[in-house]
Amino acid sequence: QAEPRFKSAASVTRMAAGLDVAGGLDAIVVADLATSEDATTLAGQVTQSLRDAKKNPEILMLGLGPYLDGVSTKGVGSSFEVRVALTTAQAGDLLDRAAAFLKLAREGSVPGFRGR
Repeated sequence: QAEPRFKSAASVTRMAAGLDVAGGLDAIVVADLATSEDATTLAGQVTQSLRDAKKNPEILMLGLGPYLDGVSTKGVGSSFEVRVALTTAQAGDLLDRAAAFLKLAREGSVPGFRGR
């Protein structure tokens, strides 16, 4: 909590997640925070990060921008929610992309990433 930009996230007291993969992908992560102000602040920070990611050339180059449209956040009382909703086609495409990325990573040849 000493780091101002992480103060709200540091006040998380409990978290829960749900995932439904029937007919696409619907996911939710709910976190209880110390105060409603912390929940609102955290929702705003995540929303701004999503906006920034949608403008990021690397995200756009990878074709991931449309998936970010399915992510939403909100503060509800002292709880913070992140929801992800993807169609069946989007979920399938995202899994295919992840599989291709992992294959390249195993080979040590992921474009745009430096080797260790």
